[in-house]
Amino acid sequence: MRRLFRVVVATVLFSLAHVACAQTALFVAPEHCVFRAGDDARWAAPDLDESGWRAASQWSEDASLESHFWLRCQVDPAKVTPAVKPVLQISADASYEVFISGQLVASFGSVSTGAHTVGVVNQYQSSEIAGPKPFTLAVRITYSPTLYGQQPLPWILLGDANLLRDKYSAHVLEAVRSRWIIWLCNGIMAVAGLFFLVLYLFDRSQRVLLWAALTWLLLALIRFDEFLVAASVHIPSRVEYLLYSLGNSEAIFYVAFFFALARRPISRFFRVLMLINAVDCAAIIVSAMLPLRLSIAWRYWLDASPAVNSFLMPVDTLLSFAPLAAFWPINKLPRSQLALYCVCSFWMGTDVLYLGAQIPWLNLPSYFFLSFQTVRSVSIAAVVIALTLILIQRIRQNNRERAALATEMRAAQEIQRILVPREMDTAPQIRAEAVFLPAQQVGGDFYRCRVLADGSQWLLLGDVSGKGTAAGMTGAMLLGASERHEHEAPAEMLSHLNQVLCASGVGGLATCLCVRIATDGTFTIANAGHLPPYRNGQDMEVESGLPLGVAPSAQYDETEIRLEPSDVLMFMSDGVVESQNATGELFGFERARAMATQSVQQMAEAAKSFGQQDDITVLSIAFEPAEALTPRT
Repeated sequence: MRRLFRVVVATVLFSLAHVACAQTALFVAPEHCVFRAGDDARWAAPDLDESGWRAASQWSEDASLESHFWLRCQVDPAKVTPAVKPVLQISADASYEVFISGQLVASFGSVSTGAHTVGVVNQYQSSEIAGPKPFTLAVRITYSPTLYGQQPLPWILLGDANLLRDKYSAHVLEAVRSRWIIWLCNGIMAVAGLFFLVLYLFDRSQRVLLWAALTWLLLALIRFDEFLVAASVHIPSRVEYLLYSLGNSEAIFYVAFFFALARRPISRFFRVLMLINAVDCAAIIVSAMLPLRLSIAWRYWLDASPAVNSFLMPVDTLLSFAPLAAFWPINKLPRSQLALYCVCSFWMGTDVLYLGAQIPWLNLPSYFFLSFQTVRSVSIAAVVIALTLILIQRIRQNNRERAALATEMRAAQEIQRILVPREMDTAPQIRAEAVFLPAQQVGGDFYRCRVLADGSQWLLLGDVSGKGTAAGMTGAMLLGASERHEHEAPAEMLSHLNQVLCASGVGGLATCLCVRIATDGTFTIANAGHLPPYRNGQDMEVESGLPLGVAPSAQYDETEIRLEPSDVLMFMSDGVVESQNATGELFGFERARAMATQSVQQMAEAAKSFGQQDDITVLSIAFEPAEALTPRT
């Protein structure tokens, strides 16, 4: 019995406290208010004829082309307990001026431009508010473009200052708490986006990391904007709208991300959809910076008009099918790509349902779209985590491949150093210059200069068929085979190299020249299918044999001439004459002959600028025996 008595007493006390609280706060309900679009200062008058005004209960929060409204309410302070000195509390995502009985008592923001601070709740006091008589409350409202373009009525309360402040804090707390799953999931997206943005800054060749980062950050940006509004964080209204506008561009990077993930180019159809979305997003961002009336109009026609949404929402829904288009055909995907597609298709499915529910002509109830936000956020967060793990694994694999490639490149660079040495060993009577421009990191052209024991100048110059590391390895093998054979006659040297290449089994061919220049100017050359040199800009008649590697029994003849002092010999690989411009025209022998008296650098650069297709090597030898052979007295 005693326990029952305690329960009854507690219930009565709770009921009394509830009644007391109800008497210390009065909500100014819409049924006590009327509204009208437009702006006229005379509408603040207490005795205004309100016959042309509409009941506030008919107010629609949907965006409109009108930015100015007036709200008039009849307020009776006597309904608040006399023990309380009431205040008027107003919170609104708009600029406003407050009139009581025709007199301006307060203002917030700029009613001319609509600029205001989001998340601010204001309390006002006056003799009319504290008095016992009813009064007319008129609120002059100016809306600016805001998150999702809604235009809610101000929330107006009359009562105890502390109680009203606590009620507002409880309202904010509930607004944040009710969507904590959405905030958490989008926080995960933001962290993942920042992580991949940092990875991209360290390795800008991985463009997929950039698209992933921008997609996730922009997705989270809209929810971050919603969080700021729900948590009543004080931010300028234009910043609120700008964050929303930027977040809307997420679909562009969404498409780029999935096609990059599938390692395929974006299809023409999706490029058109991306262009439509990009134009719309750019226009919305610009509208945030325009004067009020123009900004409201732009926002309405670009983002809120049912007619426009009937076109744009299907476009956004089609963009959601990017994973399917990027990985199509699904039945031909390798197992690793199939697992990746399954993860991506989960994201695609949630986006198709979420965006499709917003297509106006489907006439789906709004609660379907709103209730799906949480499901979508959880789904995308799960996909983001899965994709993060997959991308990290892919990055690790790429790093291993790059490390192996770096090792190969170091070996290739060493090969290149052997093939085309920076410094040439030349006799006193010889002045030599050379330029080598590979078509790839490693080329197949090679040359070597040596001074023999009798003072003669020895030169070996060649061009292996093909490009890259394989051609470079073959060139290095031929140079290695020439070691300790420099004393042989040029024809014997070519026969030796031919047999080595044929026996190696590596395949491929090589053209080659072997030259010996005696101290007295005797010039001996053997040619294995290489371009003959130019002598003082003129063609030089040289016997030519088969390229190396064609036939093991190939024989080579020698050509011998006597060089005159100051004679210049220009040697080049076929990469010079085979340079080709955009129209298919070759650099050719005539251009090469015309430039044969110029420097090796000029010749090489001219061929490269014309349109390099193969390795380019240009080497010149000038015979200058005077000082070397005539002693000074």
